[in-house]
Amino acid sequence: MSSSNQPEDDFEAQLRAALGEHADTAHHVDLADGALSKARGIRRRRVALSTVAVLATVAIAIPVGAQLDGNGDTDHTASEPTTDDGTAPTPRPVVQVALADLPGGDTPQVPYIAGATFVDASGTVHPADAAEGTVITDAAALQDGTLLWQQDVGNADSLTVKVSGDGPTDLPQATSVTPPAIDQGTKAAVFALHDTDASGQPAKSDTIVSATAVNGGADSVETVDTGMRVRQVMGAFNGRVVFNAIQKGNGEVVALVAMADKTSGVTTPWENLKTVTAVSPDETLLAGLPSRGNFEPGQRHCSLMIDAATKATIWTDCDWTPVEFSADGSRVLALPIPADGFGPTALAVLDAQTGAVVQEFRTHGTFARATFDGDADTVVAVVLEGRKSSIVRCSVDSPDCELTTLPQTVTPFEPVSLVQPYQLTAN
Repeated sequence: MSSSNQPEDDFEAQLRAALGEHADTAHHVDLADGALSKARGIRRRRVALSTVAVLATVAIAIPVGAQLDGNGDTDHTASEPTTDDGTAPTPRPVVQVALADLPGGDTPQVPYIAGATFVDASGTVHPADAAEGTVITDAAALQDGTLLWQQDVGNADSLTVKVSGDGPTDLPQATSVTPPAIDQGTKAAVFALHDTDASGQPAKSDTIVSATAVNGGADSVETVDTGMRVRQVMGAFNGRVVFNAIQKGNGEVVALVAMADKTSGVTTPWENLKTVTAVSPDETLLAGLPSRGNFEPGQRHCSLMIDAATKATIWTDCDWTPVEFSADGSRVLALPIPADGFGPTALAVLDAQTGAVVQEFRTHGTFARATFDGDADTVVAVVLEGRKSSIVRCSVDSPDCELTTLPQTVTPFEPVSLVQPYQLTAN
């Protein structure tokens, strides 16, 4: 993290540099002179973070998303951490997160949306204009173009994908799609077309698409007919895609498909899970909700962490639902059980192997999307507090937090404020 004593002028200069570097192609950046002038009156200091929950009108997504449920069970069976001498360590104090008085820091290292622009992982700024009555909720920078996910305001079920600038594309089109996951090996954007086949024609099942380029021809686009209803693509690694689905006769299942291997087809290897909520980058660990008959009394809505290869349960937790792994798979972000109302007011970082709480964050506002910012020691999140929204970075191992974007005005408790003006995208 950068120094918490960074001058205001440096913070403004960094935001200008990051979001104005490509002004010729991204002239809708919503952090210009007016916003900067307004922000100069904001005093710095306090704390921040985030994840996702948009009950009812906005689908939960962290950057790959999962619908969560809970009934308030309080059994907590995750392993507790111990020191070298076998004693329990002193718990870290809960970090209280707020926007007011936070110091300014560097822009996020992960892709994000700011107003009508998309900033990719390299810091390159792309236009992200939404059609009237819609909002951009996700984006992916491919080899030769950018894909944007566009949702009707107030209707989370109306998600479509388009090429930025409305240029030509080799991708099949559909009137409804899922949000994307990014393949951690190939860097492809992976998503599903609802009721549409590989040629873009109506079908009775959903098709998964994996694309590394917008106009790269056959070698850059892989498609698989799932024979199912795909609820959400949850993870991808070197063409192996894990997704939540509805299978005729079996209901909710966690499915797997190898995009390049058309002979193996779609399988459902994890019968002990009905829904996966997080997949480690190398797909060795899966977190999710247990299927019928695979939970102890009182643990129906608890979370399981399982070994993907052996299917063995590593730990169970009835306080937190894991939703996003760090890049090295050592830690996982989690949301509280049961889910909060408008959005989560708490967020935790758990040890992926033991389920122990490493750090807990709370806010009087709302956490929207959150992810690890490059490593397992730093988290970034969209935080809404009152009429302000910003992306905030926090250290996992200390109480230090900072602003990564200038706070912008939003309407309190409006679902669209969870995705605009700021949003962290699939990464």
